[in-house]
Amino acid sequence: MEILVGVNLGSQSGDALALASALATTLDADLVVANVYPVAYNYVSPAHVDAEWQGFLLEQAEEALAWARQQLGDRDRVSYVIHPHRSSGVGLAEIATARHSQIIVIGSAPGGSSDRIHGGSTSDQLLHGSPVPVAIAPHGYRNWAPAAIARANVAYRPTHESDHCLDVTVEALIRNGFDVSATLLLFTVIERVTRIYGSRLGRHAEDQVLLALREQAEESLAAAIDRVNERVSEPVAISTTILEGDTVTTALSKRNWDDADLIVTGSTGAGPLRRVFLGDMAYKLIRAATIPVMVIPRSAFVTD
Repeated sequence: MEILVGVNLGSQSGDALALASALATTLDADLVVANVYPVAYNYVSPAHVDAEWQGFLLEQAEEALAWARQQLGDRDRVSYVIHPHRSSGVGLAEIATARHSQIIVIGSAPGGSSDRIHGGSTSDQLLHGSPVPVAIAPHGYRNWAPAAIARANVAYRPTHESDHCLDVTVEALIRNGFDVSATLLLFTVIERVTRIYGSRLGRHAEDQVLLALREQAEESLAAAIDRVNERVSEPVAISTTILEGDTVTTALSKRNWDDADLIVTGSTGAGPLRRVFLGDMAYKLIRAATIPVMVIPRSAFVTD
């Protein structure tokens, strides 16, 4: 297995490298550290400024990889790649496709709140066009990152995308010899009813709708447990929880996430390519999470 992590000279690269290292340790995977640097436009400057600029960009790419080598120290099974492309996200996807990498890891874009994931052009490109799962580290993750990931927390809803995400996660846990009951948690998020149906609902009606949503969530989580037990050799107990709040952010804050936790969510199929395309809930989870989030595309392989 191979995990690809994108780095540059920005501070967010430390977060990405920490997450990639934890995932590589957990999954016993090779690690590929890559820098995608922008290529020059196809015209010749009379003063050769474009060639000098291209040389500067390549030098920056080499510095980023040198920094990554220093951060990783004597870690083995690591390789380093420099790849030219005008779009960093597209460039990383190209590397993953060419090398058959199984996961792409990136950090948050500059700006945004500490301990949160802040999207940028690279994450947007990958989350709408990656052929493999994409994991994003929140700001500052390098300061508390564990040596390995201890639990996959799958955001579950009764959809084909969630079923596929669950199948991929369980298959990965089984393939790597993990105790599924100890390393898997299923959760469902319920937003306040008035955010869904508007404020014109009366209190009694709101309570009734909320009760119905809870019952549906309990039923879907029970079905998800049955789905997991179809893939394991013997039935196991799976932890589940329902998180409620005025917003997804409030709901997620009601759980004490561990530093070694990872949220896993599915994506919506995007046409015939079946690549990553974020649905509304996945987008909200990414913005609200204070731990890393991995998005599983429909194209991710499942062993039947």
